[in-house]
Amino acid sequence: GDILYRWGNPSAYGAPGDQEFFGQHDAQWIPAGSPGAGNILVFNNGQFRPEGNYSTVEEIVLEMNTDGSYSVTSGSAFGPASQQWVYTSENPTDFFARNISGAQRLPNGNTLICEGPSGYIFEVNADGTILWDYQNTDGVPVFRAIKYSADYLGLSRLL
Repeated sequence: GDILYRWGNPSAYGAPGDQEFFGQHDAQWIPAGSPGAGNILVFNNGQFRPEGNYSTVEEIVLEMNTDGSYSVTSGSAFGPASQQWVYTSENPTDFFARNISGAQRLPNGNTLICEGPSGYIFEVNADGTILWDYQNTDGVPVFRAIKYSADYLGLSRLL
């Protein structure tokens, strides 16, 4: 497909501005029913940041016109000027995943985060406070984690 929107590295398309994304992936629309619905949540690996390697999870709000299109001024970076929400570890370099990993916005507004290479999964609230965590101790990386509600149909087949 077509690239519908660019954000995070304006020099990639010849526009001025600061680079925000460093090895980003797992970009996804926040689903209806969750706070931030319609915004985009991105796992930013953060490898080769000028200030050192550390990962973040970032929410951006696309600047959309009423007809569903995007306005771009030639020679300028795509908006927004900054992220809506960013999760960064209190000591940024304590959270770093150079590959795999992911994040999911939950219906209660919390965000589930998977630091894939180490198999570390945790949930944070809007303030970035870790509410619970799980460390996979068998040494196997975890590609991504998804939280399902207790009434998820796929779980009913296990009972």
